[in-house]
Amino acid sequence: MVQAVKNNFDDTNVKMTNTNGFTLIEVLIAMTMLLVGMLSLVAMQTSAVKGNNRSDLLTKRIIAGSNHIETLLCLSFDDPVLAAGSHDNKDDNKPKHLITWDIVDLSSDKKSIAVTIAENTQKQTKSLTIKTIRIR
Repeated sequence: MVQAVKNNFDDTNVKMTNTNGFTLIEVLIAMTMLLVGMLSLVAMQTSAVKGNNRSDLLTKRIIAGSNHIETLLCLSFDDPVLAAGSHDNKDDNKPKHLITWDIVDLSSDKKSIAVTIAENTQKQTKSLTIKTIRIR
């Protein structure tokens, strides 16, 4: 048999002195702080991706320039490609980078070679110059 128990407490006079849990304001403040932290992580990730892309493009230009210098250094000293003046790779069909090189005769057995690698990006043309000296 179930007996009904009468509530002897008057709900209007009960004070809550020990509450467990969080208020709505505390939850909103915590969520706002979490959101700010997550947005800063997204901004940091975006910056890292852009920096990685820039360094990748720079590495590709350096490799292209180094390869071209190696090619020029393997040629004979009197090769027409190593004649004094400015030269470029515009004759290549659709080069990935525009490569130009300037040859300056320093003496009868010494030449200065400056290879410039240019690449058109979305906003501007970026270039890199590598210099070396060729000795007979």
